[in-house]
Amino acid sequence: MDTAFNAPPNQLYECRDCPARCCRMPWAIRLGDDEAGRIGSNEWARSRMAEMGAELRRDRSGARVLPMIDRDRHLQCVFLDDDGLCGLHKRSGHAFIPAVCQAFPFEFIRDERGQVTPILSHLCPSIRDNYGKPIGDVLADKLAQSGGRAPEMAPALPLAGGPVISRSRIAAIARRWEERLSDGAPIPQILADLYDELDLLRAALAREGIARGPVGDDAFDRAWAAALESAKPEPLPKTDAAPPIANVLFALCLSLIAYPARVQMSHRVRRPGERAPSLLDTLSLKLRMVLGQGEADLLFIDRPFPLERVPRVARFLSTGAAATARSFLVRAIARRALFRGDADLQECLFTLGLGASLISRFARCRAASEGRASVDDRDVREGISAAELVLFTHARLLSGSALTRLILRGLAGNRLSYRNVLVAEA
Repeated sequence: MDTAFNAPPNQLYECRDCPARCCRMPWAIRLGDDEAGRIGSNEWARSRMAEMGAELRRDRSGARVLPMIDRDRHLQCVFLDDDGLCGLHKRSGHAFIPAVCQAFPFEFIRDERGQVTPILSHLCPSIRDNYGKPIGDVLADKLAQSGGRAPEMAPALPLAGGPVISRSRIAAIARRWEERLSDGAPIPQILADLYDELDLLRAALAREGIARGPVGDDAFDRAWAAALESAKPEPLPKTDAAPPIANVLFALCLSLIAYPARVQMSHRVRRPGERAPSLLDTLSLKLRMVLGQGEADLLFIDRPFPLERVPRVARFLSTGAAATARSFLVRAIARRALFRGDADLQECLFTLGLGASLISRFARCRAASEGRASVDDRDVREGISAAELVLFTHARLLSGSALTRLILRGLAGNRLSYRNVLVAEA
């Protein structure tokens, strides 16, 4: 395949046929019509689904999805065998399973230069821990397995619902974000400064007479230069207690991967006589997480833990311990998946800031579950896994409803809300 790939340097990947985490996730594995027909007509697959009381269902988008069952307080694909390996794969081969399963942990997007950028999911242990062989050896095959799908980053995006910035100038903003996050200053302060630069850019464009609609490249360049020249960082305040809005957002995000909310998916198979967790159970979970009281059972953490322990774990985003999180945030910008066609530039930055704080909060939860007072690098890497699942790649669980998107877009336009999210883990 004659394709130019923009691959991250020094990234390794290897499939060891390990018991796959991807088959035990609170997400929907969507099928094309041909895939649904292939699986629905397979004798072994029909028998397995009948045994489980399952069928190929449709999700809210109308796409057929693989059914999942609740096992040990986790969802898992009905085709996953007891040894943790895919029954479809073992019996019918790699080419038989759905394209999204074949291509995992890779997605692809075309950047502003037309190069195909791989989006690598930390949900795969090989990507998370960076072992195996250089990914360049498998990119062409993985792109083919995904059906050749590599959507382009948005041709243009609005800024705060007003002026519309072209793709080439979105790339200029993205490079600025990458450079700032690479300079070693505290992550929360950098992200706060970047938000103010967007506000200054909007004001400079207004002075150019552009409050709405497309922004010409020359006008953007003048306004961007003026914004950067006038920028004056405002230090984030220090606080021992997280602002309430931050606790609400963390509860909203982390509840998606906590029991019981993580098993309350529309494609979950409910067996006869089984008591499924109720909406009240989920509301109780979210309230406990907002208040920081009671017990939580989070994906990627081995045991339930008391939430009261989390404040005893030191924050780290403004220290040298944040190096792994910093590298991930730079890569998240470089791969351009933030800049999808359904986003606003302020929303892109809000997602990045929320992701940074979510990585930190999850890492502290994981350390708290083991009674430690500080995080280690494994905590941070699993925090990245959690943030990816909720915000960045593949599932983007937090974007699952129009109401949630509306709330996030409203918060993204509020400077104080954004800074409070950053302050909570600074």
